[in-house]
Amino acid sequence: MGRNYLVTAIVAAVVVLVVWRLAGGRGGTLGTAVESVKAGVEETVLPAADRPESHLVIRKAMNEQRRRENEEWTAANIQARPDLYIEHCRKMLSDYATQYGAAIIEARSAINLAKRGIEAAEEDAASYLGFLKQAKEALANPDAKWPAKVGAYTYGSAAQVGDAVVATDRKLSECEAMIAENRASCEWHENSLAELEKGRDRVARELRELEASAQRLKAGTLKDSVDGIRASIDALLSGVGAIPAVANSGPVIGRAAAPAATADDVFKRRGIE
Repeated sequence: MGRNYLVTAIVAAVVVLVVWRLAGGRGGTLGTAVESVKAGVEETVLPAADRPESHLVIRKAMNEQRRRENEEWTAANIQARPDLYIEHCRKMLSDYATQYGAAIIEARSAINLAKRGIEAAEEDAASYLGFLKQAKEALANPDAKWPAKVGAYTYGSAAQVGDAVVATDRKLSECEAMIAENRASCEWHENSLAELEKGRDRVARELRELEASAQRLKAGTLKDSVDGIRASIDALLSGVGAIPAVANSGPVIGRAAAPAATADDVFKRRGIE
């Protein structure tokens, strides 16, 4: 978080100086630029690691950046100092590339965590289901004598086994809910990851084009208007709005089944013969 904030702050300072210089240092211009950039700094800093909406933060920041670009970088200013404009764009895009990279790592970590949660819950669920099957067999045996061992424990009566069946069914339902929750979370973060990677690639492509334009400008071969660069940047910043609306919805939380009253209820609902 600290490093990302520092990068963003540096970009903000550059924007302030550029806007002020292009405006000729007139009174009031610097104050307006400072307030605008201050808002940008607050919006572009990534959220904490336990918050999954990094891609939404980036999208909001880029949409706001597009608004500021249209206000602060007029065609006249860009034509007057295309070198400053290109450098501004390079720093801005580099910062977004950094943010996308951090958010992608975060999304991948969330996916791995959800997958581990699924594996752990599935192992527990298999163990609970195994006990239920053994309990069904024990309770169905008319010649069973008590106390008797069912699964890993010894029970003093059929009634105790029945109580254990109901309790185990409740734990199994909790595992199933956890599996459903983690699967939904995994799917949600995978969708987010795909959008983040698309955004990262768009920024990377634009950075490459920008570097080529900077080299042509230095060599004096940039004959066409730099307004074309501005159009590309505007398209990039506005294109992030194409992220599907589903990204605004969090993962669906799994729900445990209603608790069963008796062992027979458990066996019937779960199809254990």
